Amino acid sequence: MAKNKPDIGRPPKEINWDKFETACDLLATKDEICGLLNVSDSTLSRHVKQKYDSTFEEVLKSRGSSAKVSLRRIQFKLAEKSAGMAIFLGKNYLGQKDTHEIEGGENLVDRFTELASYLKQSYTTSGTVPKGQSQIRGASGGETVKKDTDKQTESSD
Repeated sequence: MAKNKPDIGRPPKEINWDKFETACDLLATKDEICGLLNVSDSTLSRHVKQKYDSTFEEVLKSRGSSAKVSLRRIQFKLAEKSAGMAIFLGKNYLGQKDTHEIEGGENLVDRFTELASYLKQSYTTSGTVPKGQSQIRGASGGETVKKDTDKQTESSD
């Protein structure tokens, strides 16, 4: 006569599926849901696979879709009263962006290069530093460029 063997190991974890589904509906992360249900990542994945015949990620994606629609609806309603929200939605959904265009901007680098060259030439050919100016090291190759320091001398006087 064969005896029934007792179950060996831990009793299986019980998952509160109402809590699980509510957490998924609120777009909770897997780590957050594991903490809420007091189960490990692998235990949750295994139980979800048994119950839904899908992976955790697939279940979260399908259940979270309605939360995203609700959130989007709230954002659009809020945009009617909040300029910040309207700007956020415009940037994210309409591809809008903040731009600061400068007239002649395509030639701006050339214009600054010419200006720097002119300043370098006019200050270095004189060999002296005009009153209220000091020499500073330039960013390109160590050439010396003069800098206006009137404001510094006025404040230190």
